Amino acid sequence: MSNTSQFQQIASNLPNLALLFRWFNRGRHLNRTAEPVLWEELERNLDDYRAIFTALGSELRLDGRGFAWFHQDDGSSNTNKATRQLALLFMVIFDTQADAGIPLMKLSTGVSIRPYSPRFLSNIRICWKPRNWICPAWWA
Repeated sequence: MSNTSQFQQIASNLPNLALLFRWFNRGRHLNRTAEPVLWEELERNLDDYRAIFTALGSELRLDGRGFAWFHQDDGSSNTNKATRQLALLFMVIFDTQADAGIPLMKLSTGVSIRPYSPRFLSNIRICWKPRNWICPAWWA
């Protein structure tokens, strides 16, 4: 059997292949809780999805906490650095909120996160420094 016919046979058994490919290719994460039907299909046919996405030049990754995405190493170093910095910033925001006893879901209701509080700035400095990232002057 040729590679093309194998590809077509696998693809014919994946009704949401095009939808998931567009989803991941746009840089979106699939969340097990938010999209349970798509998640269930992805998990059920994980090997087939990985094979097809790999053949298309993408690497599908799953996190044990219930997220799936296309991992990409070929971005510019500045883009990757900025992405890591933003991810770290959000992690510190969420962690600071949790330490204050504020549920994460309250962030969507407009609760002030007090980004300039001493604890927040301390957490940012602790996370930023080991990575040799330059902190903005107002954080110093």
